[in-house]
Amino acid sequence: MAEKKSVYISDELAAVIGNLPDNAPPSLSGRLNAIGIRYGEIIARALPDTLARFTADELNMIKIVMWTTETLTSPPGLLLGGLAHNLADSQDFELQDYPREAVDACIQKALALTPAEELALVEWIEGVKHGTGAASGLQD
Repeated sequence: MAEKKSVYISDELAAVIGNLPDNAPPSLSGRLNAIGIRYGEIIARALPDTLARFTADELNMIKIVMWTTETLTSPPGLLLGGLAHNLADSQDFELQDYPREAVDACIQKALALTPAEELALVEWIEGVKHGTGAASGLQD
């Protein structure tokens, strides 16, 4: 069910929204909903193939290293590349129980992700963290 909410519009989001006509469709609410629905569609299409590319151990490594990262509100510029970086930084700590070659293989897969695929994984991680499932309804 739709809810009426107040939202803060960042400069980046305002640029995506663009100029809206005065007193004519689309409304700000309509435009925000369209952007959200489009984003959801991109994530839903990217996620199944992205998850299938990783083994169960690799997905577990990703969850381990991204669990404490503030992915829910971080801008994409901070998230993109963060997965591979966090995997590399965690080889000798959180991922020390995994063979180094397994971690290296996961890092290489993470480096090969497109921005849409990486953001799909971020949304999947958020779904796992908060028990809501991923954007496409997939769960771990």
